Amino acid sequence: RFPHHKLVEDEARGTVCIEYSETETYCVEELIAMMLNNSRDTAATFAEQPIKDAVITVPPFFTQAQRQAMLYSAKLVGLNVLQLINSNTGVALNYGVFRRSSFNATEQNLMFFDMGSTATIATIVSYQTVKIKELGFSETVPQLTIRAVGYDRTLGGLEMDMRLRDHLADIFDSQKKSPESVRKSPRAMAKLLKEANRVKQVLSANNDHMAQIEGLLPDIDFRAKVTREEFEKMCADVFGRVKAPIEQALKLAEMDATELEQVIIVGGGSRVPKVQELLLEVTGKTELGKSVNSDEASALGSSYAAAGLSKAFRIKKFGVKDISFYPMEVAFDRKTTEGGVKHVRRVLYSRQNTAPQKKIMTFNKFTDDFQFNLDYGDLSHLTKEQVQEHGPLNITQYSITGVKEAFEKNAGDSIESKGIKAHFNLDSGGVLTMDHVEAIFEKAPPAENNTEEASTLSNLVDGISSFFSGSEEGEKDAGKDSADSSKEESTEKPDDEKEAKKKSAEMPKDKPDASSNSTANTTASANATDSNSTAANSTVTKKKPQPVTLKELLNVTIVRVDIVPVSESAAEASKQRLDEMTARDLEKVLLEAAKNALEAYIFDMQDKMYADEYVEASTEDERTNVTTALSSASDWLYEEGENAARKEYEEKLADLKKTARKIVKRVNEHRKRPELVKDLRSLLNSSQYFIKAAENYTTPQPGYEDSLYTKVEVGVLVKLANETETWLNETEGQQNETKLSVNPVLTTSDLTDKLVALDRELQYLANKAKYFVPTKKKNTTSKAKASKNATTNATDDKANTTTSSEETPTTEVPTPDSDEFEFIRPTEQTNEAPKKKAKRKTTENTDTDETLALGDGEEKSDEHQEL
Repeated sequence: RFPHHKLVEDEARGTVCIEYSETETYCVEELIAMMLNNSRDTAATFAEQPIKDAVITVPPFFTQAQRQAMLYSAKLVGLNVLQLINSNTGVALNYGVFRRSSFNATEQNLMFFDMGSTATIATIVSYQTVKIKELGFSETVPQLTIRAVGYDRTLGGLEMDMRLRDHLADIFDSQKKSPESVRKSPRAMAKLLKEANRVKQVLSANNDHMAQIEGLLPDIDFRAKVTREEFEKMCADVFGRVKAPIEQALKLAEMDATELEQVIIVGGGSRVPKVQELLLEVTGKTELGKSVNSDEASALGSSYAAAGLSKAFRIKKFGVKDISFYPMEVAFDRKTTEGGVKHVRRVLYSRQNTAPQKKIMTFNKFTDDFQFNLDYGDLSHLTKEQVQEHGPLNITQYSITGVKEAFEKNAGDSIESKGIKAHFNLDSGGVLTMDHVEAIFEKAPPAENNTEEASTLSNLVDGISSFFSGSEEGEKDAGKDSADSSKEESTEKPDDEKEAKKKSAEMPKDKPDASSNSTANTTASANATDSNSTAANSTVTKKKPQPVTLKELLNVTIVRVDIVPVSESAAEASKQRLDEMTARDLEKVLLEAAKNALEAYIFDMQDKMYADEYVEASTEDERTNVTTALSSASDWLYEEGENAARKEYEEKLADLKKTARKIVKRVNEHRKRPELVKDLRSLLNSSQYFIKAAENYTTPQPGYEDSLYTKVEVGVLVKLANETETWLNETEGQQNETKLSVNPVLTTSDLTDKLVALDRELQYLANKAKYFVPTKKKNTTSKAKASKNATTNATDDKANTTTSSEETPTTEVPTPDSDEFEFIRPTEQTNEAPKKKAKRKTTENTDTDETLALGDGEEKSDEHQEL
């Protein structure tokens, strides 16, 4: 079937390997690891961050050996598998996530028919809403339950491709274009297989199509017409197997096709019209559901599951109840009383058992070391072909040691054995593991003193005494208190009694309780009787001691019998080999990138040397030197350097860039200079407007102590603007007189420095105007006036406050556009810092001027200097 692949046997493990060369062979786990590594690189490129964790999909019919092999493959490339999820479960989850609002408490049964390249899976899923309780809160969430699964491991699109390939090969041989059959050429058969897949896809929408391959054999082309009728005829046996997985799923779910609300198709093979026709026939539906992504539904559902397992995402809950398709049981031998041996089998997980689930298997008859096997159970629900494809029925052998020592350690008349318990865990990915094995013993509690009868008699006598000693109301309340205390003590453990006494001692003494209020009129003798009665009751209601449970962990030796596991040395060798291959692949990518960069630079510069701007920016000699170097590098690249190392390509590229550096720099200078000059002149114009406005604010306003700007600050800006304008005029004139082929006088770096310096100074002054609040002059007469008018009406105070706030001058200074100014001068360059707006504290019966003065004095702090 695959002549281009050579399969060999792995003698050490009894599995299959693929021979890559005479010296290199790769096992299946290593090939899967390469695929996982490539998928991780693709995901990391898309996510722009490294990928360490993953959820991997597997077919639901995978056995324990196959699931363990997948985990081993992921381990080889350093992937942490959060969960193995069945591919059909991923599809069902993807469907349900986007329709969660359409589910209710009534079950909705759907079938997902997934025909992929190599396998077909029919899954019956029930959707409904359920109530869950988490962290003390209950909520209603949607949940999917896998009811049953039917499958065919070898039914898929590949089977159709193989038949169509053989059909095309027969047509080619019948054309007699070559003396030898095309089947003798593995390369030609691979081409035919690829063309068969393309023709199959086209025939899904057309009645006929032309298959054509150029150079199928050396100097021989192939062309043939294929119709859909011919295709369906040659695949008749394949189409006859479509119904089996559906019927198997319905049988296992104990359902009829009429109970299915919808049949949804998934997978590339389900696009074939004949397959869809058969699905409608067997399910009795009039239309098939095509509302999910046929190619990526499983991956999308798995990504949602991965997001739920990750701490980086918070998603809406969607319950998933998967099943374990194969039953598993424990088998062991036990000696009988007659001296014989009895073979015992116990079911551990039944067919289609819900996963995840933990179970405990108890062994009651063993007092010495023993062993048991974990095997697959009754597989009568599978067909004969499925049982053959399943593989070995034995999974693992467990040897338990340390049993005898545990029994000797816990021997005694008061100690009783409760058996040996093996703890199993079937996770959500269908992988079964054993957590631990322990021997359980129970130690009887010590014998109690026979004081219960005496305490009861004492309690009775004290009760009669209390009946005659107190008032009627006190009797009722005391009896009630005594009963309540007796009831509480009977439900508490001895340790809880100590805590209760400690808490009662710590309670505040001044807080009366109900009993003290109700018995306020009781006599001292009644109180004494009540205390004696309570003490007696505490003796009677003491909780009976419970037996003590003793646990002894036992040693477990696990031996895989379904498949020989990979040894540690072989696993390390595989990992090292994969790392070397990854490094080689990376080096190959870098080598190709370096070679392409050199080739692209040569072509690009050869074209640019004849462009007008490069001709004007260089001399004839400079261009000759560059073109000569480019031609020499081009000849070397296609002759001697065809198989050169990456370092050589990088060195050649660096030499070429160094040769053409002066010309490229001049061209870039000439391109960028005009725009920078325009920006600088625009900034100079803005600074002149700003200076004219700022000069009006270098003296304090009437009634205030400080001004917005000092003359020194404005003078610094004036000096910088004048110097910049003078420099620009002079250097621009010199540059206009300089030839383009000579290094420029007015460079872009100088222009950028001037822009930054002027912009920084303007931004500083603009920000100062933004936060500036003038300080009002302090007036002693205003304080006296404030004390004199302290008894004035509140209405007059509000009016004064309004008048005072209106008299406060506002500072409006035109500032440059904030988008054009990006730098702020540090505050240590000036003696004055921008001030925050003073808080105004207004209270009733307080003069406005006094309030402002206090506010200025209180609000001034180190915050101004920090600004």
